[in-house]
Amino acid sequence: LRLGSEGGRLPRSLTEADRAPARDLVTLGEGDERITLQWRGGLPAPELDGTRATYPEALPGADVIVEATRTGFEQYVEIKKRPAEDYTYTLPLKAEGLKAKEQPDGSVLFTDGKNRKRAVMPAPVMWDSTVDELSGEHTRRVPVAMKVVERKGAVDLVITPDSGFLADPETRYPVTVDPSTSSLSNVFDTYVQQGETRDWSTDVELDFGNPGTTNANGTPRTAQSFITWNTAPIADALVSSAKLSLWNFHSANTTCAAQPWQVWSSPAATTASRWTNRPTMTAMKAESTETRGNAGCASQPDGWINANVTTLAQEWAGAKATRGHLGIRAKSETTVAQWKRVNSANAAKNPPKLTVTYNFRPRTGTKQEAGPPFFSYTGLYMVNTLTPTLRDTFV
Repeated sequence: LRLGSEGGRLPRSLTEADRAPARDLVTLGEGDERITLQWRGGLPAPELDGTRATYPEALPGADVIVEATRTGFEQYVEIKKRPAEDYTYTLPLKAEGLKAKEQPDGSVLFTDGKNRKRAVMPAPVMWDSTVDELSGEHTRRVPVAMKVVERKGAVDLVITPDSGFLADPETRYPVTVDPSTSSLSNVFDTYVQQGETRDWSTDVELDFGNPGTTNANGTPRTAQSFITWNTAPIADALVSSAKLSLWNFHSANTTCAAQPWQVWSSPAATTASRWTNRPTMTAMKAESTETRGNAGCASQPDGWINANVTTLAQEWAGAKATRGHLGIRAKSETTVAQWKRVNSANAAKNPPKLTVTYNFRPRTGTKQEAGPPFFSYTGLYMVNTLTPTLRDTFV
């Protein structure tokens, strides 16, 4: 991951920015396969804070932010005050060795010369500064229009934030506009939430339970999470124990009591998974009451919560599966206290962990003997002791 450096003249208006030459903002990839997201106009020196680089006032009244994740990056435009004009900006995109194609859901899929998926940019979304105290979510969240315009050897991503949302008197600034990009790896995770139509597989968190907030039609914003693991290393192994660990940084429990959550076997989730077509969890395999991430409880600081998933890992090993899939949900999806938010595989640190203790059956021995000593008698091997020693060399 490479970030753009300072240079060029900062634009004085959106129109001037749209006409300015493009500069590299962030590049993801290596060798012959790289994605470069560019920025029209100059860039100030970035202010670095952990995994986040902020380019202040890269647009009039707005900061550009790039945040590194374990699997890619997120790129935000943070609009700090209500704009006086319709807000739209263009992100030129170069995809060396890759082909970019707009998907029906508004996302952009990157494939290589063999048409294999290499990276994905989900349809963008925007939110204001309103945060629900119980759920910890940005509750005022709307989709962002993103149009893919093909150019020779590249594409332009034309981002148009919702003008009605920006002009709404109830909108609290700053407003964040978020298109993000993630490479596809062996470990995949995502969450689905009732009322949401965006792919959340590149988000840095996984959510599950009932957050206590509702959609415009009154339905709860219940969430479930799904994880796919690379289980090839334990195929046909003898699994003696397996533990799922999730970094829990927010819980809705206000009483400091432990709240239950469950792990289920599940079909695979994909970037196309939404609440309305989510994988149907098939059987509950583990239940845990471990709860962390509760700022109001000294006994529940941010930390790991664990579940015993030995049975599930044994099933994957017995089936010689190269991929293992699981679903995570609250025990009760009507109890708000069971709402939890945990780090995803995209988080910069503390991603989900699967810890497995296993061994393999030894193969048939190569040097079987009995004794000592032994001798042949009419074609049969005999020993002259009532306490023979059996020997073999195993692999």
